Amino acid sequence: MCNIPDGYYLLANDTDSLATWYQEKFGFTRVKATEEDEDCEAVLKTDKRDPGGISLGSTGSSTSPTPIIYTGNIRKAHETLSDRNVQVAPIQQDNQGTNYFQFTDCEGNVLEVSEEP
Repeated sequence: MCNIPDGYYLLANDTDSLATWYQEKFGFTRVKATEEDEDCEAVLKTDKRDPGGISLGSTGSSTSPTPIIYTGNIRKAHETLSDRNVQVAPIQQDNQGTNYFQFTDCEGNVLEVSEEP
């Protein structure tokens, strides 16, 4: 459904619960952390060969600015996540005419889903 460019780091009080949430809602796969991920407690990817993904941990600070997940069909992504009981905001349009919406994960992290550039 989506891909994540270059990866993001999200804070979690319970990394196992948050990892499970992303696996259930987005279909991510939990992979073994590499040396580069040494401070992460969980690493999630859409494709094991993809260098990007989501890293979860309980220390530090979340990625800033808001992490973005790109999709080819914004309306379908919004509908799918809403059907999966994800707290989604309405679809909006930025100044360049790109449609996007934000969602909140089970730990309160806010991310954005945007049409692919």
